[in-house]
Amino acid sequence: KTSGQISVTAQATATGFPGATVKLVGAVTPNNAPVLNKDAVLNIYNPVGGVPAAPGTLVSIKGQYLASQPVTNTKVPLPTVLGGTSVLIGGIKAPIASVTPTQVNVQVPAELATGQPYQVVISANGALTTPDGLQMAEAAPGLSLLPTGFVNATHQAGGVVTEASPAKPGESIVIYLAGMGLTSTTVASGEASPSAPATVANPPSITLDGAAVDYDFAGLTPGLVGVYQVNMTVPAKAKAGNLTLSLTQAGEIGRAHV
Repeated sequence: KTSGQISVTAQATATGFPGATVKLVGAVTPNNAPVLNKDAVLNIYNPVGGVPAAPGTLVSIKGQYLASQPVTNTKVPLPTVLGGTSVLIGGIKAPIASVTPTQVNVQVPAELATGQPYQVVISANGALTTPDGLQMAEAAPGLSLLPTGFVNATHQAGGVVTEASPAKPGESIVIYLAGMGLTSTTVASGEASPSAPATVANPPSITLDGAAVDYDFAGLTPGLVGVYQVNMTVPAKAKAGNLTLSLTQAGEIGRAHV
């Protein structure tokens, strides 16, 4: 237990020698070595533990004592050390977006191979965590959600799709994701996506309320780090109300309401 003052007394005796006593006085400080939760790595938009991640995925890593204080990065490319905290995934330093004592947001290095397990280790407060495992996949899509639980989508003309401003049949909307994997244009870890189209290597299939959805672009959002978008068209026969949007990519599924 922590204590502002504690004393420890040790006594020693040996035949032929006088007894000896030593008294130590000091404090017991909190153990602030960083600790990772089990299944600590979560897709930033699909916070479920134990699921795979794709190269370039934005993830949250959960634990305790992961940083001395909250710090948010404001520069691009993202740094690999922030607030004294660094993250190794498969032995590669991961770009860091923000840190708090209980959560670190990073980008999974794009250099990691798919289909392989890797170890995640965080260095903070002068100590290392014990490793946590992370399985890599070609794609692990996580849909960005609004606080209401609906998918984060925008109208083509601008503005967020909400119950008060719903998407309409035949309308083009944009949805946002993390974890769609490698793209046609190589983008280094921590770097912003280029203005030229960087389409995903594994094209997704999308349904809305079970009906197939057409789209004209699926790839990285220009100017952002690790954020993907799909420019899709609401089916002409889509009914009114809250519908389930399902996106499947490389065998992995992301779902939300729109």
